[in-house]
Parts: sequence; structure tokens; C-alpha cells
Amino acid sequence: MTTLRSLRLAWIAVVLALIAATGFAWLRQPDDDEHASYSRHLQSAQALDTRLNEEVAKSRLGIVNHYDRLVAVWDDIAALERELGDTPSLVDATGRAEMAPRLAAYRAALRHKETLVESFKTEQAVLRSSVRAFPLAVARARDATRDDPAAAPFREALTQLEHDVMLTLVAPSRLDAERARCALVGLDSPERPMLPATLSACARGTVAGLDARRDLVAPVLVHAAVVVERQPRVERLVSSIVTQPVRARASAVLESYTASYERASASSRIAWLLVYGLVIAALAAGAADIIARLTGSKRALEDAHTRLSNALAELRVERDREMELAALKSRFVAMTSHEFRTPLSVILSSAELLEAYGDRWPREKQLGHLRRMQDSAKGMSRMLDGVLLIGRAEAGMLELTPRPVELHPLCDELVEQARLLVGSERRLDYVNTAPEEPVWLDEKLLRHVLTNLLSNAFKYSPDDAPVTFVVGHKDDAATFDIKDRGIGIPDEDRDRLFEAFHRCANAGSVPGTGLGLAIVKSALDVHGGAISVQSEIGRGTHFHVEVPYRQVDA
Repeated sequence: MTTLRSLRLAWIAVVLALIAATGFAWLRQPDDDEHASYSRHLQSAQALDTRLNEEVAKSRLGIVNHYDRLVAVWDDIAALERELGDTPSLVDATGRAEMAPRLAAYRAALRHKETLVESFKTEQAVLRSSVRAFPLAVARARDATRDDPAAAPFREALTQLEHDVMLTLVAPSRLDAERARCALVGLDSPERPMLPATLSACARGTVAGLDARRDLVAPVLVHAAVVVERQPRVERLVSSIVTQPVRARASAVLESYTASYERASASSRIAWLLVYGLVIAALAAGAADIIARLTGSKRALEDAHTRLSNALAELRVERDREMELAALKSRFVAMTSHEFRTPLSVILSSAELLEAYGDRWPREKQLGHLRRMQDSAKGMSRMLDGVLLIGRAEAGMLELTPRPVELHPLCDELVEQARLLVGSERRLDYVNTAPEEPVWLDEKLLRHVLTNLLSNAFKYSPDDAPVTFVVGHKDDAATFDIKDRGIGIPDEDRDRLFEAFHRCANAGSVPGTGLGLAIVKSALDVHGGAISVQSEIGRGTHFHVEVPYRQVDA
């Protein structure tokens, strides 16, 4: 009863751990709505920057004569900037440390661009006003002197000035701007100049009667000077605005945030893998409890309790190493969903039959169903042991425990066990020339290697085909050769032969989990041993194994 109570308490502990892990996984799961909203904000920040550039370009080209849309776009950018300051809860400390300087760079770029836009609005407004007033001032000056023949040079100078100034608007270039400046200086009075001396390096011209027409020239010169001086300034402002790295800064923030989201998603997936592992553990614990209660065997209960404790210990280790074992857990869940279905169905079916008809059945029939349940549970236990061994190996936790081993008795025992399992009619050719004296090896891991190879040799060979098992030695290593006359290994499966849960394409309906050769490889790697294979389809397979050992001192 004490053992049964302990097993039941262990099962309750697994269920409680499952509940806790489920809550933890639920809390660690990123909020998809929050993620979508913040990602959309970052993408909108880039789109709004493009729209702002478009509005500046429209204003510059005169397509839009007011700044309403420009102001509206900037208001949207300011509102979005405030939204981006509220970092989603899924971003961890590392992500916040990465995003903080990038957000600061984005805001700094926005502030600088805002300053440039305000300067552009002022400069563009002045320039646009002079662009409209300049042709009118020229027309008034030309009309006022139309009837004066002596003013012909003055009108020609006005025409040249108008041509050069307007050319700077149509096709601005450094040469056009310089011509316009020279035309301006040419209309200025040498005695009483109206333009600043720094306007141009051109020599001042002389137009007859210029002082008498100062009231006509003054507005022309003022507006022309504004156009000539502010046109390149506005162009530089527009160029600076559209080349500001606001979009790149927003893209950098999006990149950091995306990396944080991917880390959070990976952590959530690992947490859910732990939940799935605990679900399997809870099913195994429940099955063990049913078996123990039905059989009433103290030894079976103790063994089940030990296996359950080991499984729980391995699960705790896997929880601590969840990052390293994520791939193994995924494969384990995929395999157990298929491989555990049959033995669990047998256990549940026999349990239901015993519950319904046990009191009417003879003792022999009851024991038959109990043996079926025990065999299924032992098969599940062997599968769990194999998976845990591979898991420990992949996590670097599989340790070598050597002790003195006599190879002759050990191999004799394994051969005898193989003959009992496959039957006396199956032929096994066995030769052992290993040293008689004990050597230092890990007997448990060596048993895994030889048992799996011998089992596969018989499993994938016809009943009338012999299997050869040769034990020898070479230098300071034990050698083992297992040959069969079976179905062989396809070439396309050679590279994945020792992967866990991988089965060859020609395995067909032969039962198996794909764990045997993975266990062999893991055990040999810990030993520092090696395995090679030669195979031909339809003619058999030859495995050659070398395991280093150390002589036991006399």
C-alpha cells in the first residue's frame, strides 16, 4: 500500500507540474494582437516618412499651394511616435536594451527633419511669393518705359534678367544661378547699389538712366534677388529632408523588435514542448498506476515507481536544459503519438475487459490479459529508456562508467538471450577470440550496442538466413562483427542511419521505432568507439564495431 500511495502521489505531482507548466507556457505566450499592432506602427512610421517626402515634393513643385496635408502627415507621425514609446510586454530586457538606442536615433532623426521641414515651409513661402510677384514687377517696369526709345537698353536688361531668373526655376544649375546673379548686378546702380555687395562676384554694369527708374527697378531687384538666393536654398532643404534616415531608423527599430518577438516565440514554443512532455509523463504514470493496481505485484510496483522517478528526474533535467533538448522533445512527441497508441490501447482494452468480465473468467484467462498489459507496459518502458538515453547523450549528460568486464561470459550470455528470443530454429554462427582476462569497459552501454545490433540482424533477415557474430580484438580495442543475409540498407538512407526515429525506406511492415541504431551510436560515442557498415540491397548488412578498452592490472 505504501508503494501504491507513493506512485499515486507521484502521478499527482506530475499532474500538478503539468498544470503549473501549462500556466507558465500560457503566460510566456506572446500577445499576437499587441505584436501585430506594434509591428503595424513601425511599418506605418516608414510609410508616413515616405508620405511626408511626397508632400514636401508637391509643395516644392507647386502642385499644392498650402501646407495642410504636410501638417496633417506630421501630426500623424507625432502621434505614432508616442505609440512607439509604449514597448510591448513581450520584449525582454535584452530586446529593450537593443531597441532603446535605436528608438532614440529614430526620434533624433525626426526632430532634425521637423526642423528642416519648418525651415522649408518658411523659405518656400517667401520664394513662392517672389516667384509670383517677380514677373508682374518686370511687366510693370517694361510697360512704363515702352514709349521711351532711350530706355531700350533698360528693357533689354529686364528681358535678360527675366529670362535668367526664370531659367533658374525651370532647370536650376550652378551656371544658371550665376547668370541670374550677374543679370541682377547688371541692373543695379553702380553709384547707389540696391543689392548687397556679396550677391555676386560679377562686375556691375551700367544702364543709362537707371537712377531715374529706381522706383521701377527696386521691386524687380528685390523679388529677383529672393528667387536667385532662396531657390538653391530651398532645393538644398528639400534634398536634406528626403535624405534624412528616418525610414532607415524605423527599419532598425523594427529589426530589433522582430528579433525580440522571435526570441519570445521560441521561448513560448519550448515551454509548450515541456507541457507536451509532461502530458506524456502523466499518461505513462497513469498507465503504471493501473498496471500496479491490477497485478498487485510489489516488485512490479517498485520497478514502475523507479521508472517513474527516473522519468521525472529526466524531465526535470530536460526542463533545465530546455533550449538544448527542444529538438528531441519535438521528435519524441511525434513518435509517441504513434508508437504509444498501440500498447496503451492494449492496456486499456485489457483493463476494461477485466473490469467487465474478470469475476466470470477463469484465472488463466485473467492472467493472460495481465501478461498482455505487463508486456505492453514493459515495451513502453524500453522505449522511454531508449529515448532518455539518446536525450542524455545529446545533452552531454551520458557518462561512461567502466568496470572490469569479461568479454567471453558477457558475449556468451548475449548470444544465449538472442537464441531464446528468436527460437532454436534460427541459426546464429558465433565465434569469440577476445582476451580471456577482464578489461575495463562500460558493460551496460556495451550491452545496448550488441543487443540492438543482434536484434536488428535477426529482425531484418529471413527465418532461414544465418546471422554471424564474431568477437575479437585489435591492439587495445575489442572488435565485434555482426553480419546478416537480410534486406540490406538503401544508399539514400546511409547518411541518416544513426538518427533517432529514422527508419529505412525498405523497412516496410517490420515493427520498430527507429531508436536502436541511434542508441548504438550514442553508446559508442561515449566509449570513444567507432562503427562502420557495409550493405547491399537483398544480400545483407555487415556492421563492424571497435570499442577501446584498458587491461585490468593483475
